[in-house]
Amino acid sequence: MERIEQLFRQHYSKMFLVSRMLLGNEETARDVVSDIFAALLDGTLKLPSQCSDGYFVVLARNRSLNHLRKMTTQEKLKAGLSLDTSIDISHTEDKIVGEIDQEISKLDQMLSFIDSELTPQTRKVVNMHYRQKLTYREISEQLNISEAVVYKHLAQGIKRIKERFNPKNNG
Repeated sequence: MERIEQLFRQHYSKMFLVSRMLLGNEETARDVVSDIFAALLDGTLKLPSQCSDGYFVVLARNRSLNHLRKMTTQEKLKAGLSLDTSIDISHTEDKIVGEIDQEISKLDQMLSFIDSELTPQTRKVVNMHYRQKLTYREISEQLNISEAVVYKHLAQGIKRIKERFNPKNNG
């Protein structure tokens, strides 16, 4: 239960944004995303052992697209979507899905880079701060290092990530 609450706090806003973009309706988007977390709570949806941030965005995307597919023509009209708009929506869906897939691919590449290219200590500090959401103080206490050293490792990790994934912004 506690893990699902943490996942909810961590991923809800991104999932809601994707769902709202696809569905065009805030209330329906909230329902779709809430249904995902309800399914996690009641056990009808199981999380894979390893799931990245992108997993939850894709989950919201797929559930939203399923919702659109299940809507009847009459429901679409009632919701304010004309038949012509639904054609535009499917074109827009493809574009949004492509953009999301690109972002997920980039995130996966960054995570792989972090796991394989950073020094063990820098990797540990970056993971603790960005994946576990720990503060500098919490990291320094757990690793028995100063907060200044935590900052140094984070700065070094961010610099390496920027050099690898954003080379044009590094003079």
